[in-house]
Amino acid sequence: MPEPSWDEIVDQKVMESLSKATGHASKASDILSLGGTPTDLYKPMLLCRLEVQYSLAALQLGKPAQPRVIPPRGKIELEAGMIKVAQGISDASRSIRAGEREEAARLLIAADAHLAKLIMHLRSPAGRGASGLSRRGGGKGSVE
Repeated sequence: MPEPSWDEIVDQKVMESLSKATGHASKASDILSLGGTPTDLYKPMLLCRLEVQYSLAALQLGKPAQPRVIPPRGKIELEAGMIKVAQGISDASRSIRAGEREEAARLLIAADAHLAKLIMHLRSPAGRGASGLSRRGGGKGSVE
């Protein structure tokens, strides 16, 4: 049996994720029909959203139209960015263990925002700054 192509693997993962999302949506619907409170809906709705976002990201990033070469400086910036994200997640874990839920939420929001920015730059066409990641000026739309 031939090994599945990358597209087939992505499609399979997306279908699994969408199946999970459907299950979470059904659970939320059942909770509503049984008179559940908004607090009861929170977890299945968040899990549903997570699966939908995963599926969307897999569809958008899993099948790039044209692979891009990331210049060496861009790779360094990506690596530094991912280290920053990992550190934020690690700090959030420590905050949760210390009972500081608000601080953990703040750290996770910051890590998520930074990760979203890295993904956006990864998807964008080359030409934003010297590496495709930097926005320090001199790129498109800069005023000189």
